[in-house]
Amino acid sequence: MAKQKKISKGKKIIISLILVTIFSVLLIGYGFYKKVFFPNVQLTDKKEQFIYIPTGATFKDVVEILSNQQLLQNQASFEWVSEQMKYTNQVKAGKYLIRKNMSNRELIALLRSGKQVPVKVVFTNVRTKEQLASVVSNQLEADSASIMELLGNNSYMSKFGFNDTNCIAMFIPNTYEFYWNSSAKKFIERMASEYKIFWNAKRKAQAKAIQLTQSQISILASIVEQETRKNDENR
Repeated sequence: MAKQKKISKGKKIIISLILVTIFSVLLIGYGFYKKVFFPNVQLTDKKEQFIYIPTGATFKDVVEILSNQQLLQNQASFEWVSEQMKYTNQVKAGKYLIRKNMSNRELIALLRSGKQVPVKVVFTNVRTKEQLASVVSNQLEADSASIMELLGNNSYMSKFGFNDTNCIAMFIPNTYEFYWNSSAKKFIERMASEYKIFWNAKRKAQAKAIQLTQSQISILASIVEQETRKNDENR
């Protein structure tokens, strides 16, 4: 009888230890689950916000950007999940839309994927290279100096049939979609492509019919756009 009691007591101890172990494992598992899947993005007075990660940024820079904008409820959990998801060495530059209550997993998956929100680059009445460079650099990561350097490079611009004097005619006023981190070179090459698309055979024939070059028409269009804007503002 005494032996049975000893065995029974021993079983109870073993069962208790097993239960404690299971509870501890569940508690630890819940902690991991919470870090990964619970909301960690906080936005006080709005549902979404853009962040800009510059070219060449490191993971440390990303954490600093998120911290400076006070977007994380728990920075340590973001850093831990980033390591588990191998984001720390896969930082991609760009403009990203961050939504309120995103989990660490959702935020990191977005940033790691490089899935940016395109920027609508608008220029309408620019007349000089300086104006163009200024307007574009206010909308893209590329700075005005890098744009001006390429526009002033005759060897580079000659690839598109222009030089530093007439290159402004290559930029057809309109609204274009770009990724925010597009370089100056990517911007200019894209605009050269848009210029070729715009000046199809039909438009070239129309220009020839009125005895004007493509550059002259581009300049006239810019003047008309500027005058129309002035008239609208004076009404």
